[in-house]
Amino acid sequence: MRKLGRLLLFVVVLLALLALVVASRDPVRSGVSVTFLCYTNRDTNGMNDQYQWAWFCISNNSPYMLDCGQGSLDIERSGRWIQDTNLLGRHYDRIIEPGRSLLVSIMPPTDATRWRSSFLLTKIAIVTGEHLTRRYRFEAFMDSLRLERFGLRGRPWKGSPEPTTITSTTLDL
Repeated sequence: MRKLGRLLLFVVVLLALLALVVASRDPVRSGVSVTFLCYTNRDTNGMNDQYQWAWFCISNNSPYMLDCGQGSLDIERSGRWIQDTNLLGRHYDRIIEPGRSLLVSIMPPTDATRWRSSFLLTKIAIVTGEHLTRRYRFEAFMDSLRLERFGLRGRPWKGSPEPTTITSTTLDL
C-alpha cells in the first residue's frame, strides 16, 4: 500500500512538471520565423529607390493574430556590437494572421560590417460580444470614464500583453 502511494505521488509530481514545461512554452516564439530575402533598391511598397533596403519575410505559424513592430538593430562596427533603438516600436500597420506572412523592408545600417534586426510581435485579442469576459467589460467601463481628462495617463487597468522579440540571422554588408 505504501509503494502504491509513493508511485502515485511520483506520477502526480511528474505530470505537474510536464504541465509546467508545456505551459511555459511561448507559442509565438516557436511559431514565428524571420527570413532575410534580399537587398534591393526598393522598399516593399515599390517606392524609395534612392536607398538600399533589406527585405524580410515574417511567417506566422502561431495560433494568434500578431501586431508587428520594429525592434532594435544590432550593428557591428569595427569589431564592436552596438544596439540601435532609434526605430524601436515603429509599427508596420499590418496584422499578421495565423498561417500568413508579412514582407517588411528595413534600411540596413551604414558603415557596418554585420547587423541583425529584431521584430516585436504582440498577440491581438479578438473580442466579440459572445466572448466578452469580465476583464474586458471592466476595461471597457474604465475607458468609458475617460479618466485622462483628470490627468490619468497610460490606462493602468489595461492589461497589455508583452511583445515577443524575434531576431533575424546575422547579415553581412
